Amino acid sequence: MHFYRNVSGHVPSTKVKEIARMLRAIHVQASLAPARTKAPDIVDQLEQMRMGKAAGLVEGALTYCRFPDNHWARIRINDPM
Repeated sequence: MHFYRNVSGHVPSTKVKEIARMLRAIHVQASLAPARTKAPDIVDQLEQMRMGKAAGLVEGALTYCRFPDNHWARIRINDPM
């Protein structure tokens, strides 16, 4: 949630929903390999849309993928419940 807010803070308000869909395309991947192939595509799209700061944030978005798969759900969100 915070990641999406951080990225959306660097995009025009008219593009927030579109960018959120792009980010979800990365985070719904089942494993690291597809997520790593999808993320550079999203970064390229953001750079083409002239949203460099948002692209920079997305580049670092796959940090949680370094942990075991069963930890991902807890790492991606900050809700302790």
